[in-house]
Amino acid sequence: MSDTENREKLTEEYTDRSEEAKNVNSDEEITEYLQENEEFDEEELPKARRKSVRALAISGLVIMAFLICWLIFCIITGSQYTLAVLFVTIIIPIILYIFLWLKKVFSRE
Repeated sequence: MSDTENREKLTEEYTDRSEEAKNVNSDEEITEYLQENEEFDEEELPKARRKSVRALAISGLVIMAFLICWLIFCIITGSQYTLAVLFVTIIIPIILYIFLWLKKVFSRE
């Protein structure tokens, strides 16, 4: 096979996999799809998966906003928990960043 034929074949396979990914809806189907197709792009993630990731991101932002408001309240009132809240407000995002970074590092082949 020539390079052109190989590229056409790979393009057809990729298109087929992308169409299959769009039809996957439940978490079980997502797991099955990912097991069948070891190589996948983030663009191929089904809509249900993208929505759950978006919901987790929004909930993280809400939690951080709550912690910042709580920190401001503790500073204004002179609470004994001010340093604890400050510590948690700084450490939680750092720990989450480290976990995401390690996931990227160990998921590369």
